[in-house]
Amino acid sequence: MPFVLGRADSAFDFDALVQRLREAFPQTTTISDDYYADRVSREKAIARQQGMPVDCAPIRSTQQAALKHGTQRHLSIAISDETTLDTRIDKMGILAVGGQDTVKCRNEIQKLLDILTTFPLQIEASWDDDK
Repeated sequence: MPFVLGRADSAFDFDALVQRLREAFPQTTTISDDYYADRVSREKAIARQQGMPVDCAPIRSTQQAALKHGTQRHLSIAISDETTLDTRIDKMGILAVGGQDTVKCRNEIQKLLDILTTFPLQIEASWDDDK
């Protein structure tokens, strides 16, 4: 699956990265301003519906991930009119994942990579359009 991963070695201004991506890709939409808070809330609602305790192991696991990552922005980055990347950004870095339609968007992916290189991130990408 095509992806771009950027790992931060130290704290960086991830909201500045979000802003830069919004400027570069103006059709970007926010799925969640706080992914883990929203996820924990949904998991607790499901647990209540199922008669499970809200402090069950799966919810505790999500809460532990939330502590590790902190606030995480969840975006749909529109890199073209037809193609979006499911993207999550937090103090630890960025993960952007696309479907097979993204392999045709080499220039747009390069634009994303060029933006990421201006932040203190170790970047790894798999966007092999030869497959």
